[in-house]
Amino acid sequence: MRYLTKSLEQLRIVHYSPQQDGKVFFGAWVEIENGDGDIKRFRIVGYDEIFGRKDYISIDSPMARAAEKRGR
Repeated sequence: MRYLTKSLEQLRIVHYSPQQDGKVFFGAWVEIENGDGDIKRFRIVGYDEIFGRKDYISIDSPMARAAEKRGR
């Protein structure tokens, strides 16, 4: 309960802005294409938000970190 209370105190809503296009950041939806042309769409979120969602990945995951490096 304490963890959730602290999380709520630090909560910040990320609103869309056209300046965000092409950038990778916390809360962003990203599309990743493999060598066969298959595209997957994911949202980069906090670790505690990924459970029960197949389209969310943790900001700490290797895929999110790699996307962030390429999206700068």
